[in-house]
Amino acid sequence: MFSPNGELYSHVNAPLTRRLVKTGAITQFTLIDVGARGGAHPRWNALGPALRVYGFDLFADAFDGLPRDDKHHYFLMALGERDGEIDVVNKSFETTMYAGQPLEGEVVEKVQVRKLDTLFKSGTVPTADFIKMDCEGLERYVLDGAEEYLGACDLIGADIESSFHASIHNHRTQFVECQIPLVKQRLMVADMQMTRPQGNAYAERLKDGGQPPLLNVNMPQTLNVLFTRDLWSERYSPDNYAFRRPSHKPPVETILKTIAVLEIHCLIAAAFELLEHFKEDLADAIDVEEARNLLVPKLPASAWTMHVAAPAIGIREQTVGNTRGVDLVRELMRRLKARL
Repeated sequence: MFSPNGELYSHVNAPLTRRLVKTGAITQFTLIDVGARGGAHPRWNALGPALRVYGFDLFADAFDGLPRDDKHHYFLMALGERDGEIDVVNKSFETTMYAGQPLEGEVVEKVQVRKLDTLFKSGTVPTADFIKMDCEGLERYVLDGAEEYLGACDLIGADIESSFHASIHNHRTQFVECQIPLVKQRLMVADMQMTRPQGNAYAERLKDGGQPPLLNVNMPQTLNVLFTRDLWSERYSPDNYAFRRPSHKPPVETILKTIAVLEIHCLIAAAFELLEHFKEDLADAIDVEEARNLLVPKLPASAWTMHVAAPAIGIREQTVGNTRGVDLVRELMRRLKARL
């Protein structure tokens, strides 16, 4: 099942994450935001005063209206696999790492490009807990210039815009070019959403009276992928991690930050399982029973007949891509008839 617009799910309330910050169980969480137009996603607000944002974009107008203080740092530069300058075209509505051919009236600008490795060595950026990248298909160059930096971090997760398509920048497909360096940091796919737009010819056919099949699902185009650590697997199957050996006993803060990342992306079941797996490790740091109740509240027996979905999960309204409701009903009727 997929979200209608292809975006990763968000749990903007995230009561457990907010509680962990309020009680001091999580004191600091550093987000690297590559392609920072408009600022960090609202899901990160749950981390409140613990959040530190280091945002990068090519154009100054991308930072309009964003806070500037000791917790929000924005840099007018590209991130890539080298240090120098690149030519870009400011299209105002998107962030791109390298310019294509400018259209009539467009102005080419020179922008600094830096490796994350360089910025880390100079003390410009600290180690990160999470990295988000939306670079119009050029995420791999950010990762190519960050090998030492990623090795110095103990990343909890990453969020990338991607696709299964090959290009001149992504010969092994954009997804694979990003997955390989992230797997080396023990980051595994935790969630994936995608857009499934109709082709123009097919859309015209439908307008002309064409009848879609029972399940009208189109091929995936743009992916939004969440990578996170699988700490339970790291503990009990460490040999699965050939590039970076995991610790048998991860720090308590790492466990709590991973639970928080899962919760704010609405992966409540995964967050709850992690809480249960590491409850003994966490017992001295948090009230585990309170954490259970914040993640999955219990309802009194009298409320079950009224209960459809917990409010925290209710924001995960799901459809199959761009499939029409009538197509889903037809498919349901077909399956019912087959069973009867």
